[in-house]
Amino acid sequence: MGDMVSGGVIRGTFHTDGDTFVFTLADVPLSGVGATPQAAFDDLMAAQARAGDLPARLEALAREQHGAGDRRTVVRLIGIGLIALTVIGGALGGAVALAPRVVADVARTTLDEVNEWASELTPEERRNLRDILDAPDEEEASADESQP
Repeated sequence: MGDMVSGGVIRGTFHTDGDTFVFTLADVPLSGVGATPQAAFDDLMAAQARAGDLPARLEALAREQHGAGDRRTVVRLIGIGLIALTVIGGALGGAVALAPRVVADVARTTLDEVNEWASELTPEERRNLRDILDAPDEEEASADESQP
């Protein structure tokens, strides 16, 4: 009834075919029908009295339906998020399960490459490499040099 009464003025529309009058208030889903404009208005007031708080209930129903649409959207987004997390989690789980095998394969390939490279070294290169790898720490080397 908020917009239909403005400063003591009732807002609505009359429609007629010449014999019957129909009166509808603004923002109210009810109409009154009568042989005269006054009869149509009286019928509308009687219908509104019979309906009670129908406009308020219709407004509450519209708000509830709008809220249901929002809830459906939220549920849909949560469902999509859960599916995405499941897919990502499955991929990560698979990667974690394969990680030891990948590390072992990389290590084996690296050792094979180093072994092949070492087999192609000349005896002189091997001796130099052994000297470099078996070189004493700097503290041990300085202690060895200080001894007579």
